[in-house]
Amino acid sequence: MRGWRCGSRITGCSGTRRRRRYRGDTLILESEWETPEGTVRLIDFMPPRGEAADVVRIVEGVSGRVPMHMALRLRFDYGRIVPWVRHIEGERNAIAGPDAAWLKTPVELRGRDLTTYGDFTVAAGERVPFVLTYMASHKPRPTAVEAERALRDTELFWSEWMRDYDYAPRPASSSSTPGARCWTACIWRGRRASGWTRTPGTSRSP
Repeated sequence: MRGWRCGSRITGCSGTRRRRRYRGDTLILESEWETPEGTVRLIDFMPPRGEAADVVRIVEGVSGRVPMHMALRLRFDYGRIVPWVRHIEGERNAIAGPDAAWLKTPVELRGRDLTTYGDFTVAAGERVPFVLTYMASHKPRPTAVEAERALRDTELFWSEWMRDYDYAPRPASSSSTPGARCWTACIWRGRRASGWTRTPGTSRSP
């Protein structure tokens, strides 16, 4: 994927502010824009892998009514190959050689200049999902994940993954990002699984 932009159509105007944070001890990223029209939040995450690899984005209206613009520029093979994009049963399908991707969203999409665009307005309390799925092109069309359920599953996954973290060495700074804490937990669990849980002052060698 070369680029996936989704932001307020008035981003950059006077008074626009942006904040970004991870949700708790997860790798669910929340980006929030405050604009003269209102406030909108983008929720980005990758669910635990099932049938295929998914990237999910949920656009949530926090206050007001905010006009949004989405642009997706798909490229395969490290950005060198432009895929053929077609519309199939309400989804966008991009295919090039062994690679394929599917984009599912209720937003009306259009193609121009080898890019997929969409414009929509999100009001307070509304949530607009985008699900981008990758899999090998010779395989059958994947079953699309449901964005809200995938969000709950992803939060649960990280909660369970981090539950043993109290036994792992904490990063030196208490202000470490959730990403750093998650990776530290991953390394610790890997060491425990391999049988190496070295304590300070001991050697890895027997």
